[in-house]
Amino acid sequence: MTCTSFLSADFAAVHQQIAKARALVLFLDFDGTLAPIRDYADEVELAPEVRATLTSLAQRADTLVALVSGREMWDLRRRVGVPGIVYGGEHGMEIRGRGLQFIEPRALARRGVIKLLARELNASLRDMHGVFVEEKHLTLAVHYRMARRDDIPEIRDRVRSVVGMAGEQAEIRPGKMIWEVLPHTGWRKGAAAEWIYKTSDVREGLPIYAGDDEADEDAFRWLKGWITIRVGCDETCAQYSLAGPAEVHQFLDWLVQNRTQ
Repeated sequence: MTCTSFLSADFAAVHQQIAKARALVLFLDFDGTLAPIRDYADEVELAPEVRATLTSLAQRADTLVALVSGREMWDLRRRVGVPGIVYGGEHGMEIRGRGLQFIEPRALARRGVIKLLARELNASLRDMHGVFVEEKHLTLAVHYRMARRDDIPEIRDRVRSVVGMAGEQAEIRPGKMIWEVLPHTGWRKGAAAEWIYKTSDVREGLPIYAGDDEADEDAFRWLKGWITIRVGCDETCAQYSLAGPAEVHQFLDWLVQNRTQ
């Protein structure tokens, strides 16, 4: 798949829609979209110039900015640190900001199941080099970016075996060198974005969603009629694509300038 610059002619129709829109509702992933992916999740930082652009957008009365990420709520807010935006942690299972406050009740009810799976996964994977189990508030993640490539099929099989113990209460979702283990609720990034859009204080805004992995592909399929942008040159069902976080920032900066005018 070919990635193109947002300023190219391929985006002309989007430029026109944005120019005509009375308001914007902008949804963004964090890792791989706003900030480059690193070997370790703790190494990821938001560049100061990106934070400044997000702040400029968030200060506009006709623009809502929402971040929907797999990261835990406290971690996402700490790394971004922009007031006036909506934060959706753990794939939007927890949402806070701009007067919104939500925790997915079925996910909350299954916290005990996720804690049990985290314990079992740590025991099952302790002998696998480069594997880390991250237990979050409502979900967990198995990181294997630093694992030996030959070990990945074995790691995958062990994860499936352990999560299978929970039956219909939990499921595995693939990401970029990560397996997310989520409570089985039917609530995903697309549902969270739709809820924020319908519940927010910005009415009749043009909705735009940008993300970089399989969880975002699920959102692209869910959000019919939205402007959807895949970050990265992978196969996608999104309408448009951008090469990486640098071009996402170019797009956001273009929005600041366009809306100002």
